[in-house]
Amino acid sequence: MLFSFVSCCAFRLRKALLPALALALAGLSAGCAPSARYCGAALLHSSPEGAEVLDLNDDSASLGFTPLVVFWESQNGEPKYVSVQLKKAGFRDAVSSFWLNTSHESRDAAQEEAQAVTVELEPEEPVR
Repeated sequence: MLFSFVSCCAFRLRKALLPALALALAGLSAGCAPSARYCGAALLHSSPEGAEVLDLNDDSASLGFTPLVVFWESQNGEPKYVSVQLKKAGFRDAVSSFWLNTSHESRDAAQEEAQAVTVELEPEEPVR
């Protein structure tokens, strides 16, 4: 009898929670993170391509390699000052800073209007 009661409660709980969980996950994939209300995107290129991009605003976290679309979030939709460092073997490290529009309410909208940022990397001088 106890097993029947527990089984019934578990079924009802699962039935009630699954739609809420599905709705929450759909919201995450369609928009910005739940803690942020707005986001913006930058399409980062380097010449030559293939440079590693580090977020200098986030303890130099690696974001990936160019070409790369990166999203940043904000609470109020105000422009965000972003600083990134690009590294590639055989080239000098480069830093690029720019203001990013973070007024989009979803990642899709931000990506459609991603700000293009291109960084020219200079070859390292040969060691003599």
